Amino acid sequence: MLYRIAYQSQPTVPVTLQLVNGIVTVARKRNAAAGITGFLTFRPEWFLQVLEGEQEAVCRLFADIGKDRRHCGVTLLEHRAIARREFPTWSLGARLAPVGLQGHAALAALRVISEGSYNTRPANVL
Repeated sequence: MLYRIAYQSQPTVPVTLQLVNGIVTVARKRNAAAGITGFLTFRPEWFLQVLEGEQEAVCRLFADIGKDRRHCGVTLLEHRAIARREFPTWSLGARLAPVGLQGHAALAALRVISEGSYNTRPANVL
């Protein structure tokens, strides 16, 4: 069964492009091996990530992510079975979020991105 988890958290370290690129580089390899797709968006004060894949793999990854000391205050925004992936071509896409968005508003913005041209070019991180 396909499953989606979306969460937001607060960084415990400065959010730099170097940090995000490091996270994305490692996550893309790990996610591809586990059959997980998704998207990470961020601002200096928060991360928001969507994970999609088989339920067991997504839940295991989410548990591991919860132990990462680079963030805290993990808030689950969505967890449910899905019929199709919103980010089917990305082991992990990433973009800086627009100013003023967070939580469910940022999640809604990701859904717009998933329907547009961003989803066709996953190679560039930022």
